[in-house]
Amino acid sequence: MITKSYLKISGLAIAISVVSGLTYLTLTAPGLEEESGNMNADPLSNKPDSRHEIVVPVVDNSENPHHDNTVASSSGTPLDDLADYKESLQMGLDYKKDHWCFLSQLDPESAAQGITESDAWATARGYTSSSVESAYSSYNTNTLEEMAKNGDVVAYTLLFKQIDPREFHDRKAEYDGLVDRYFDEASALGSTTAMNWKAIRHISQAKTAYRQGDNKAVTEEIIKALAYYEVAFLRGDYTAVSMIDYFINQVDINVDKEIIDKVDIEADKIYENMKARRRAVGLGEFDNSRPLSRERYDQMKIAMVTKKSSNPWFEKFVPSDDCMNDIVVMQDKLDAAEKYLASLR
Repeated sequence: MITKSYLKISGLAIAISVVSGLTYLTLTAPGLEEESGNMNADPLSNKPDSRHEIVVPVVDNSENPHHDNTVASSSGTPLDDLADYKESLQMGLDYKKDHWCFLSQLDPESAAQGITESDAWATARGYTSSSVESAYSSYNTNTLEEMAKNGDVVAYTLLFKQIDPREFHDRKAEYDGLVDRYFDEASALGSTTAMNWKAIRHISQAKTAYRQGDNKAVTEEIIKALAYYEVAFLRGDYTAVSMIDYFINQVDINVDKEIIDKVDIEADKIYENMKARRRAVGLGEFDNSRPLSRERYDQMKIAMVTKKSSNPWFEKFVPSDDCMNDIVVMQDKLDAAEKYLASLR
């Protein structure tokens, strides 16, 4: 019998495969192509993105707690260090009953439960997947509009995806009005995907202003973009956290305390307006909770960002959960292993 689980951080996938009692630690490094940055991808997918793999067999002594696990390979490389660290983690844990920091620590059934909860959370907030889009593929725009009016947040996401800005090149006001209507209606229903729509729109406008040399407009648009991302974070959605520095670096702006204060003010205004619209349609308070599987995944992304980012705006979003230390240690070892793999190409 073969069981397999994956842990994927910073482009490096770790597959734990158990074959007839022998555990294999498979490290999959990214290929030469850059990741697409698709925000709709399932963050807990069990599919590695590339094919560059090194398999390290690990002796499985889980049934003998008095015997240390050992890596069946030569010692001294970052891969060995990573494998040793993985072997020091408690495995086979229960999703609900035990304390865990990495999805790969869970037994397969519990890991599947975590992924299912994360999928349901994402769909309820307007995120799609290939299977979801396939299920909606037969619906035309009019049907999606009707479904959206009846409270389907995924329908709003698909309607937004259908909008081609090029068709509105001489009708900017019409385009803005359509996007704003979708945002207002979808965000009131609970869509957090909608925050990314608006943020990316302002990022695009900031890039245009940057090319035109209009620094004042760049700052104004970045403040608006970060405000929408901040509202997404307040709603428990950290999907875009790893992309924000990339966007900011494209317009060469320094996010200082003055900008952060303005972002906070703008975010509060956006959030209050969203809550008012939600009350107007007879709905209660927003559900800003996340399943634990999603929270742990978000912590991994936050750890990566805070390690590499010089943007102080991120600091207030770094949780104090005790898993963060373990995640940072794992991230350091993953970075070292990734560099080592790159040196072998």
